Amino acid sequence: MKSIASLSLLIIFGIISAMAQINVPCYTNEMMAKRIAENPEIERIHQQVNDIVTAHSENYPASSRGGATVIPVVFHVIHANGPENISKERIELQIEKMNEDFSLSNPDTANIESIFKPVAANAGIEFRLANIDPNGNCTDGIVRVYSELTYDANDNVKPLSRWPNTKYLNIWVVSYIELEGDDPDFVVGGYAYYPSVVNWGPEIDGIVIRADQVGATFNSRTLTHEVGHYLNLAHTFDGGCFGGDNVSDTPPTAEPNYGCPLNLNSCNNDNPNIKDNVQNYMDYSDCGVMFTQGQVSRMLSAISNYRLQLVSSGNLAATGVNNNPPDLCKPTADFLASNYQVCAGNTVTFTDQSWNGQPTQWSWTFDGGSPQSATTENPTITYNTPGIYDVTLVASNSSGSDTETKTAHVQVYGNALLTNAPYAEGFEDVSFFNNNWEIEGSQGGQQWSRYSGAAYTGSSCVRINNFNSSVGEIDNLISPSYDMSVAPNTTMKFKYAYVQRDEDSSDKLRVLFSTNCGATWILRWSKTGSTLATGNPQSSPFIPSSTSQWEAVSINLPSSIYESDNVRMRFEFTSGRGNMLYIDDINLGGTVGIEDITAETIRLTLSPNPTENSSVLSFELMESERIALYATDMMGKRMQITGAQQLAPGQHRIEIHKELLGAAGIYMLTLEGENMRIVEKLVVY
Repeated sequence: MKSIASLSLLIIFGIISAMAQINVPCYTNEMMAKRIAENPEIERIHQQVNDIVTAHSENYPASSRGGATVIPVVFHVIHANGPENISKERIELQIEKMNEDFSLSNPDTANIESIFKPVAANAGIEFRLANIDPNGNCTDGIVRVYSELTYDANDNVKPLSRWPNTKYLNIWVVSYIELEGDDPDFVVGGYAYYPSVVNWGPEIDGIVIRADQVGATFNSRTLTHEVGHYLNLAHTFDGGCFGGDNVSDTPPTAEPNYGCPLNLNSCNNDNPNIKDNVQNYMDYSDCGVMFTQGQVSRMLSAISNYRLQLVSSGNLAATGVNNNPPDLCKPTADFLASNYQVCAGNTVTFTDQSWNGQPTQWSWTFDGGSPQSATTENPTITYNTPGIYDVTLVASNSSGSDTETKTAHVQVYGNALLTNAPYAEGFEDVSFFNNNWEIEGSQGGQQWSRYSGAAYTGSSCVRINNFNSSVGEIDNLISPSYDMSVAPNTTMKFKYAYVQRDEDSSDKLRVLFSTNCGATWILRWSKTGSTLATGNPQSSPFIPSSTSQWEAVSINLPSSIYESDNVRMRFEFTSGRGNMLYIDDINLGGTVGIEDITAETIRLTLSPNPTENSSVLSFELMESERIALYATDMMGKRMQITGAQQLAPGQHRIEIHKELLGAAGIYMLTLEGENMRIVEKLVVY
């Protein structure tokens, strides 16, 4: 078994940093290492806390635990009206799963291997959503804050909404965790700070977790793992075979385990020599189902020494977690629109997104809409007149009401602005650009703008000033509307110039088209990183100095676009911490060959690859498509994965099982549709 002796943080952090290019669910050790690099005194404080918790753990044996230790919880959902704005039901499901995990009542405890059943333990820790906020107001334990930091999140989201760490476990839910200096493809599920943070950084105490890890049907143990860190549990593999997690009944583990290798014994220096506890929540496996008795003693010691006020009877009363049933709170009004841009005569459906308390009554006002008011929960409104309109919702229940007005929320367009085909735009006319092109995204200096310092022809173009943008920031440049039904040809052409800042820059440019005034968009072209570049990487802001630094693009348009009398184009730029991009000489008209839809165009991924058991093919369709997937082995044998089926626009996942393919080997997967044929290699071992 592992020694309970103190371990060196530097050893742990050194091993973990060597793995920094691996996709992992947890970034706790790396964040601690970053803080120590900024202030070396933190290591001494953390080690002191670690020693105290270890020394006192024997005073809190799991077998002597009394009633449940209750921890009040608040979820701060940082969102930009995307899927990261998870529902209350998802959060309640996550709380339920955590309570099962920490009480050893999760159904999959039946899967615990016989060798570890004697040490599997009930921690007796229960999590409850707060019912009273720090100001004494009613709350459902969920705060929702709109911020685009959700796409580039770390400790920077915590000042947006933070409750006292001595009264609540703060959990921040975000879309994407971005950590400075990392590969943009490095995926982090979540991270927490150890209890030592109480002494050196209480303002950042808590857990940051990706939204897709909360209450989901897969990977939902990520938050259980992070709470383990919050209560001073290390990874089972920290320090490798000769390190330790300061817990005597977890076998030493050489490195993180992925998948579920139940028979693995990665270290043989323990006595007795026992295989890895792959089913431990503090590993990275897919089959975590348990904490050990030693881990439970350590968590209870950490609570008693550093988080005692959090679980005190006075605090449970102050945070309302003993209210049963919870008090009904006044709602905080909020809503979403199905579309924010529509053609005159079209409809918009509004969905109530009020939170904190469930409304029972709704009073809507729609400037420019028909009807102009409604009292249903999710009304559908027709807009007949071009213009820009406000929407107001008053949400009420027996505890009170709240009003939310969103100004300039719906934009209604009339007929096409431009009708004399073919069309050309070189951005020479500043008034036309300012009056007819729309810019969506960043409100700072890093946004699309007309630029007179470079051009392919003439003296002006447009550019995205991306040099200081945050990773994941999306900025759109949207054209005026064109009548394509009178155009002589069916192509769109433009020229662009771009270089990476370095070889790791992953900026992305996509070109999309809409035939319904922006309600939906059809993707026709996409490039990322080095495939987008028209020159060599440049560490300083890029300005093209010759036409050789520009590239010409020609996009063939399907009949659904070129037969429409109201077409708009959208240049969508996603920052990957790269460099400037310029666009000039847009033309609608001309004859070129077909621009193939590629794996990059539909954001296709195949993971894991190679795989031992199964792999998931993910892709995004921007328009409805009839799709089939089949595999071909190296002998030419073809196996149908899915028959041809009509798929709706949006994200799709197809799971490919080894049993379906038949055996280990190399397979060519073909995703085939009416307008595309994409082939990817899959290795199965």
